Amino acid sequence: MSEIQLPSHNEKIVFKDHSILPYFTNEDFSHYLNEDATLKNDDFLLIQVHSVGLNPIDAMMYNVSTKLLTGCSNKGLGRDFSGTIVKTGKNVKDFQYGDNVCGTLVDMYSPIGSLSKYIYIDYNKIKKVLLKFDHEKLTYDQASSWPIVLTTAYDGIFRCKNLKLDSNSNVLVIGGGTSVGMLAIQICKKILNCQNIVTVCSSKSNELVNNFGATKTIDYTAVDDILNPILDLNLKFDLIFDCVGNNNLLLHLPTLLNDPLKTNATYVTIVGDNKYNYRDAAFFGLIKTMIICSLRQALCRTKLYGGYNYRLLFVDVSHEEFEKCLKWLEDKTLLLPIDSTYAWKKFPDAFERLISNKAKGKVIVEVD
Repeated sequence: MSEIQLPSHNEKIVFKDHSILPYFTNEDFSHYLNEDATLKNDDFLLIQVHSVGLNPIDAMMYNVSTKLLTGCSNKGLGRDFSGTIVKTGKNVKDFQYGDNVCGTLVDMYSPIGSLSKYIYIDYNKIKKVLLKFDHEKLTYDQASSWPIVLTTAYDGIFRCKNLKLDSNSNVLVIGGGTSVGMLAIQICKKILNCQNIVTVCSSKSNELVNNFGATKTIDYTAVDDILNPILDLNLKFDLIFDCVGNNNLLLHLPTLLNDPLKTNATYVTIVGDNKYNYRDAAFFGLIKTMIICSLRQALCRTKLYGGYNYRLLFVDVSHEEFEKCLKWLEDKTLLLPIDSTYAWKKFPDAFERLISNKAKGKVIVEVD
């Protein structure tokens, strides 16, 4: 297999801070390559990107950036991607030219983002979350769609301290129509065979979440408060997984959760107390959320608050767990719907779709 002819420059999408919309820019390949076309750094990889899966965190990191706190330099946008290895440094032994790969970028506010025609990156920084995938089992769009959302669902279900769900477990997923929510429902049904999987979503998502394994849906648009319909079920939940931001249930955990001393029942949130506005987010709002959730995490464990487990989720999965997640997608155990795909130059439309909170599945940018 002969190596591809690289263009003279790498086109990428960057931003400086939230006051300026993300924009296209070019970077010369001389930053990456020696005169003999080898990589300048022996520990680096050069990946040609074919597809980028957008995530709400991409919009969040853009919206909370300020010149004072994150500086004025160009910052890469996007984290999840799929593509092909086009060059490897001498010290990189696990990958070679032509490998189809998918993964996610871990550094925040780095010059490197996945919305780039090529990614030049230190393999040591990404090897935990970079995998070869079978292109006969997954398209590039499918391979770019999953890393952040599936590992978030995985972490929220499998990495709660001493919580083990099984066929006797009851689970409540708030935001079942989100990508994380849809995957959480499928994990609980198809892998753990949980007895009851209740989800809160709009009626537009009912058919989808029911097909994925939800046993009961509650339409949040049809009620003033989701608390009462949940209480009416008379269920004790082993896991409440909040994918959208909610505070209606927090004062009622003794009623809603199983005895934490017997089952380690847990309330997990990936957002905090309030629904996140990805269009107007501010840095200090994010800090406020983290402080409140950290305090609640400590207080809920005290006897005064019933000793309940409350967790603000920060995703941290191992390489082996990352591999397990990919295998579930390759063998079709789990499915992740794609809401829409956009051409490279239509990125502004893709970003608008992402922040609209209307996507039912992943928003994908195809890199031509």
